[in-house]
Amino acid sequence: MTNAPPNTPPDDPALAMSRIWQADCDQLNRFCTTASNRERAMFDAPLAERPAAERAYIEARDARDKLSDRLDACARALEKTKAQSIEGVAGKIAVTILQNAPEPQSAEPPWPMLRSCVDDLERLAKRST
Repeated sequence: MTNAPPNTPPDDPALAMSRIWQADCDQLNRFCTTASNRERAMFDAPLAERPAAERAYIEARDARDKLSDRLDACARALEKTKAQSIEGVAGKIAVTILQNAPEPQSAEPPWPMLRSCVDDLERLAKRST
């Protein structure tokens, strides 16, 4: 949903913001995995190693939470940003879907239709370049 053509001009702030949001979202997924793994390691650590494991978990958790807050702020700013291109509109819709769908490939309405709209917008944008 986010593969804009490489020759798309970067003068659409909505497109730029949606790309930043989506890259941060990918990073957040990695941070969540790291925090979860460190939390598990903290509980599994021998008593003597538990303080270090707890510090590692807290560090990962804080990084995850900070990035999550940044994603929320970026999404709020994107909502107020006017798209300047079809790609920008597609980016805004993609962010909305990724942020709000109960799961990435949810088959519950309206998510399949919205994903289809993003695909259509991206296809039409590629034709116009």
